[in-house]
Amino acid sequence: MRTPALLLVPLLALLTLFGLPPPARAAEPGCGPFTVSLYDFGRLFYRDAQGQGQGVDKDLVDALAQRSGCKLSTIVDSRARIWDQLARGTLEITTSGVATPERERMAEFWPYFRSRNRAVVRAAQAQQWASLADFLADRPRRVAVVKGFRHGQSIDAFLDQVRAEHRVDEVASFEAAYRVLIAGRVDLIFGHPFNMPGLEAGMAAPVALLDWAPQDEVQGCLVVSTSRVGVADRQRLQAALKSLLRDGSVDTILARHIRPELLTASRLADAR
Repeated sequence: MRTPALLLVPLLALLTLFGLPPPARAAEPGCGPFTVSLYDFGRLFYRDAQGQGQGVDKDLVDALAQRSGCKLSTIVDSRARIWDQLARGTLEITTSGVATPERERMAEFWPYFRSRNRAVVRAAQAQQWASLADFLADRPRRVAVVKGFRHGQSIDAFLDQVRAEHRVDEVASFEAAYRVLIAGRVDLIFGHPFNMPGLEAGMAAPVALLDWAPQDEVQGCLVVSTSRVGVADRQRLQAALKSLLRDGSVDTILARHIRPELLTASRLADAR
């Protein structure tokens, strides 16, 4: 039974007189909790010697939670499962995503760094091919790609062609792709420069990075499901990300994990 408005003021006065607390107000609506799925990818996300998660994306999520006030919890999964969960509407957020028309039907994409893939070949073969076209013409040669990855317009068009010739092996992670390249089971993979340090030190065979698609610069984005995260919360998260870009916080995060010579090329040109 509702208390008449005319009786509410005397009731509050009596509660105050006897030292009793006033009736609790309804809590303000919160933001989240939302799950953010990370994936192992070089300096974007990796584990230190103690097994603790580190990297650009982990630090970005922490800063985003603090700046927005939204409750964000992280898990680690494979890239293929992450995109499948977003498509089925069972995941809220992921990091370092590359927008495509198909993906933009299920999520919003907010950039926070830029990069482009290089061709990665064994050093002994670096002089065999000067371009994607050269490799395509060398019919026996094979490529390994990570399931769910998008690389940029030129490289993805190239991969469509080699897939049509059944020359592509799909693997679960970049580390797996690197291993099959070093083992000689494939002749080419694609990777970002900031994904290479650390892997090379632990491998017996060196590799060469070749810039075969300089026009294929891509933006790494925070990917937020439009079916799982409401408009108000998306606006709140996006405003927080823009604030982190504007005040240099994202630059600080990148500098913490990326080699100095790659830092300028990784920053968004119009971040501030």
